[in-house]
Amino acid sequence: MHYVMIDNNEGELIEAIPVCSDSCHRQYCEVNELEYGGVNGCHELEYDDFCGSCESVIVGTLGAYVY
Repeated sequence: MHYVMIDNNEGELIEAIPVCSDSCHRQYCEVNELEYGGVNGCHELEYDDFCGSCESVIVGTLGAYVY
């Protein structure tokens, strides 16, 4: 799993978008006119989430979050 890191003008992190792969990372950046900052992968999720680019499920180590 990868993150697209979005910073403000002061260089502070304002959002981290989960994506399932580097290709989805690149696609998300291209579609949203963001600079691709290189590979930011090999992260684990605690609970399932959705890819910010292709919307597929990224499986977390504990599975689906139950409210």
